[in-house]
Amino acid sequence: MASFDVPYGGSAGGQYRLTMDVNLVSQNVANNTSTVSILLRMRKLTGSGYWNLNQTKWSANVNGQGYSGSFAYDFRNYSELTILHTTQVIPHNSDGTKTIGFSATHNAAIGSSITTASGSGSLTLPTIPRQANLTSAPNFNDEQNPTINYSNPAGNAVTQLVAGIFDNAGITALAGYRAISKTGSSYTFNLTTGERNALRAYTPNSNTATVRFYVRTLIGGVYYFSYLARTLTIINGNPVFQDFDYKDKNASVVSITGNNQVLVQGQSVLEVTIDSSDRMVAQKQANPVKYTFAIDSISLDQAYSNNTIVKEIGAIQSSGTKNLSIKAFDSRNNFTEVVKPVTVIPYAAPVVNATVQRENGFGEQTSLLISGLYSLVEVGGTPKNEVTGVRYRYREKGDEWGSWVNKTFTADDETGEITTSETLLSLNNEKEFEFEVEIIDRFGSTVVPLTLGIGRPILWIGANRTVAVNHKPESTTEGLHIPPGDALWDYIFPVGRRYVTTDSNENPNEMYRGTWTRSGSGPYTWERTA
Repeated sequence: MASFDVPYGGSAGGQYRLTMDVNLVSQNVANNTSTVSILLRMRKLTGSGYWNLNQTKWSANVNGQGYSGSFAYDFRNYSELTILHTTQVIPHNSDGTKTIGFSATHNAAIGSSITTASGSGSLTLPTIPRQANLTSAPNFNDEQNPTINYSNPAGNAVTQLVAGIFDNAGITALAGYRAISKTGSSYTFNLTTGERNALRAYTPNSNTATVRFYVRTLIGGVYYFSYLARTLTIINGNPVFQDFDYKDKNASVVSITGNNQVLVQGQSVLEVTIDSSDRMVAQKQANPVKYTFAIDSISLDQAYSNNTIVKEIGAIQSSGTKNLSIKAFDSRNNFTEVVKPVTVIPYAAPVVNATVQRENGFGEQTSLLISGLYSLVEVGGTPKNEVTGVRYRYREKGDEWGSWVNKTFTADDETGEITTSETLLSLNNEKEFEFEVEIIDRFGSTVVPLTLGIGRPILWIGANRTVAVNHKPESTTEGLHIPPGDALWDYIFPVGRRYVTTDSNENPNEMYRGTWTRSGSGPYTWERTA
């Protein structure tokens, strides 16, 4: 209740009051209105009483609605006079709130004894409940039936109360509106298959998405909305993918091993086939995107296709049991992996061990020794590789190659050792030669280059008392012959050492290392200066 009680003006006005009372009578939730009672009175507090038999004017206003009239009074006969007694319907704001103002004035019109009284006041009415509100909602996954909690203070006064799940913009219904209890406080969505698929289709590229739970209230012809944003998670959505085939694509290798399901290190070409009947099937409204192939150090991608996929992976460069992995990815980056073990048989190109050298390091008779190792390539315990040839060729340095010469060899199929007999050649010891030695097996070959240098004796003793170091001298002149530029000279004739000759035409600058100048002691004496 709200009221005012104000005195009248004038010398006797304090004996009288203008009183106005405004009280809430009832509220209509459906119409969003309140009914109030209005009572306007003139009251005498003391004295014998004044009177005015003429009509005196009054006016009042409640929430903008005006009232007015006139009346005569005689307070000799009573102490209170009702001026206005009525009820008024007050519309509330859309949110159910309302505050009203009220006022009134009356001119008693008895000269200067009783004049005018005016008053005003306000009344805040109880808020009328207009809508239900969500109080809680869960994060949930696509296989659950989420439960929401809500409050609906208007109860059965609402025309309609429904709940639904929408996209994060609140536009597209993912689980359409359905009626919920007007007097309840919770609701569980029993999602249909179609609704679950709509939720999944809403997020085809991610396992999570933001959705909105809505509660919609219809009351008084007006819709009201309450929502909470929550996270939807897609679970158990990995694509279905179960099988693939592989083989050694290298027909020449398969013809040796007899089995396209084993690979030979560095030689076989691994090929994978995903038949159209084995292709991945994306789940829960995702889309198939790609496959990844991985084995050893190789990793390759392949776009999804409805057709059969044949993918060349390549040669595997290490041996052992290798895991061949294929992952099938969908648009949410979920994947399913299928792994198969693949046997890679060790193989390396033949190892060539070869030497070539002259007799005593300078003779024309030359020895060529060849040996080596080869990979057995065992399949099921049976060696599949063989040595098919050992050969060599040679040439004078810079000249054309001679023809290949095949060597008889022995290959041990348990140890992989290769042996040959010594080859003896007669090669000019005044010339340098180049050799190539090759060992060939069923998968490949290895060529090793060798060089045979000019024959250089450590010490040469010839006729006419000729001695030479590290070469065969062209001159037969008596004495010690050391090749020009040989480091031995730095020990025999260091800088500052003198050299004496009996031949006036002999010039050590033409014969030995360093710089030589004639000594002042005579034409047959030289001194090394640098």
